[in-house]
Amino acid sequence: MFQISTKVDYGLILMRSLALHYATGPMSLRTIAEENQLPYRYLTQIVMPLRRALLVKSFEGSRGGYQLAKDPQTITLQDIARVLAPHKRLNRCLRTDHASCSLKPHCSMSSWWLHFNVRFQKMIHDIKLSDLV
Repeated sequence: MFQISTKVDYGLILMRSLALHYATGPMSLRTIAEENQLPYRYLTQIVMPLRRALLVKSFEGSRGGYQLAKDPQTITLQDIARVLAPHKRLNRCLRTDHASCSLKPHCSMSSWWLHFNVRFQKMIHDIKLSDLV
């Protein structure tokens, strides 16, 4: 069936951890990694695009770490997925580049995949980070 990439999966766990501590200040990535049994080095790679997209902010110093840049009620799963998997599509017939399926013009499933994608995008747009807390 469908599979969410590890990057998106771990990114959601990271963002959920930050949402859980939204009112208490920054959290260190090491703490998040340990609490969720995730690889610290991979989290350092995942947090950077989230920071560039202004979904998280970083703080230096002994009490530093990362914190959500916005209220968890305003961040959607779609916001996070667009940052961590910007070019991923549910099916190759949804692609518009050279990797698009050559059967697309004649495929009986192409319009169904398009319809499914619209519904899936609406669903992840409607789920807020605060819903995961």
